[in-house]
Amino acid sequence: MKNLWESRKPTRVGKLKINNKMGQMINKGEELIRINPKKNNQIEYSTTNGRSWHVRYSGSGCGDFQDLIDNGKEILANTSKGLFYSKTDGMSWHKRG
Repeated sequence: MKNLWESRKPTRVGKLKINNKMGQMINKGEELIRINPKKNNQIEYSTTNGRSWHVRYSGSGCGDFQDLIDNGKEILANTSKGLFYSKTDGMSWHKRG
């Protein structure tokens, strides 16, 4: 069985179109938080269930974001420069370790 994220063709899940270029997304409280699918050094948030997105973080200090994990009081991010954490819902990031 193929992994959904390895597929090159977009896949439909209900009305949601998923492709391999979509950034990682998490649900944190009343917000959706994601890696910008076109600029991997940006974190975006939505309070409209994904209908509109706003930049929350943009910078090169963390490198390119690859994965986001909701770890309770903080968000963890695997990036091209290592593991980072945010206690501000993605507004600022600090290197772990």
